[in-house]
Amino acid sequence: MRNVSDKAPPHEALTVVVAAMIVGTAALMVLGIQPILLGALVEEGRIPAEGLGSAATVEILAIAAGTCIGPVLMKTGYLRAKCAALCLMLAAINFGLTLPGFDLPIVACRAAAGALEGLSLSAAILIMTHNRRPDRLSGIFLGAQTIPQVISAYLLPTEIIPRWGSAGGFTILGILAAIAAIAALCLVDRVELDPTTVNDDLQWSPAAIVISMAAFVQFSGVGAAWSYLERLAAQHGFSGETIGIAISGSLLCQVGGAWLAAWIGGRVGYRFALIAGSLLQAGNVIALAVADQPSWFISASCAFGLFWLAMQPFQIRFAIAIDNSRQLAVLLTPIALVGLSAGPLLLSRFAGATDLRWIFVGSSTLLLASALLYLCASLFQPRGKVIAETVDV
Repeated sequence: MRNVSDKAPPHEALTVVVAAMIVGTAALMVLGIQPILLGALVEEGRIPAEGLGSAATVEILAIAAGTCIGPVLMKTGYLRAKCAALCLMLAAINFGLTLPGFDLPIVACRAAAGALEGLSLSAAILIMTHNRRPDRLSGIFLGAQTIPQVISAYLLPTEIIPRWGSAGGFTILGILAAIAAIAALCLVDRVELDPTTVNDDLQWSPAAIVISMAAFVQFSGVGAAWSYLERLAAQHGFSGETIGIAISGSLLCQVGGAWLAAWIGGRVGYRFALIAGSLLQAGNVIALAVADQPSWFISASCAFGLFWLAMQPFQIRFAIAIDNSRQLAVLLTPIALVGLSAGPLLLSRFAGATDLRWIFVGSSTLLLASALLYLCASLFQPRGKVIAETVDV
């Protein structure tokens, strides 16, 4: 536990934190525009339609793998140079995909890009997780990084891709990666860890295992519902305008939810927030499935986005209360990414030819299961850790 009166270490300086958020935003940018970008590649004949799912999955899993390996790489020093080099390589891959004569396999390139994104993201996560208020920083970052995704998700299909094709999308990713490389020069060379925990190792206690399972199950449910949201709206017979408003509204509410959690997070118990939030999200997913009016569907979509990111800062607080070394908190990002990619696959067998509502029933079931797992993690949590419920960590 840190004393808030202590002098802040260099990695908590505002310039360093902002630079870390820029790096993280560039690393996660692809998640918001990936379906649009891959769809453009299919239209151009650069990847077959049946290869779209593989390209999407390998990049997300590569990001997850990079965020698992990255903290070990970044903690050894020279973080500034390593991160800048990774961002430059990422920019090179994205710019390379805009060239007409580029003939390397798309899936292999996106897998390499995912690994670089995950490694650079881990630098940002390391800096923000070892801050005095990691939950608040997480909420601010999650909201901020969603804003360019919202803007690009609107501009790509309406303005950029019709004019420049997929090259326009990869140019955006390349420019952001180049900006991140410049921002990385403002990072520190080494993150100063809390001296009281620097030698601690992650102990896979029952509480740590269960909260990891809870996060995975929760994001699996979220990922499944999000992946099929557009198709569900089409099944309901809603217009393209309604679908566009619902999806863009959901993304905007993700920003609001993340920032709301950053603002009030310290005043709300993390265990209550996670259990109640999972239950409300489960009910909200069912509301999406049965909504037969455009206004109801749009409202449910916005609520879905609100809960999605709002619960992550509370996950970080819970993880730090369980594991004082903060290594478990760092691992929550790859766990979330794997869950988001696994959810659609786990529930795809329920995607009937004429009725997608069973997907959302399955998603709701996963979210209910995550609430139960969060409750179990609370029961397994050592009594001495409960102090983190009300004290800044």
